[in-house]
Amino acid sequence: MRFPDAEVTTLDLLRHGEPVGGRMLRGTTDHPLSELGWQQMQSAFDARVGAAWQELLAEPPGRHVLVVCHLFVTNALLHQVLEQPLSRLLAFDLPYAATCRIRHERHARGDTSLVEWIGR
Repeated sequence: MRFPDAEVTTLDLLRHGEPVGGRMLRGTTDHPLSELGWQQMQSAFDARVGAAWQELLAEPPGRHVLVVCHLFVTNALLHQVLEQPLSRLLAFDLPYAATCRIRHERHARGDTSLVEWIGR
């Protein structure tokens, strides 16, 4: 902890394990999205993940939360925390069963979020 009096919320993001069949796109009736369709989808998804992150931070501090999720959710949340442009939404390619930790500290000087690679 960088600030001794900080109130800390910790979020561990665990990417699910490898599915049967390895890496491949799932689904049978997906139609390709246009460029505009991708922008709309990414923007809406980014807004939902951002809202969930803000709700978590509004909770009383001191919680340690584990979220098992898909890589896309992990990327969207890291995009929010690191304040990356939406064009960098898929910047991180974590291996299956990998974990990254986000520590959000509320302290006298404001708020700080730290990202830590835990590995697998």
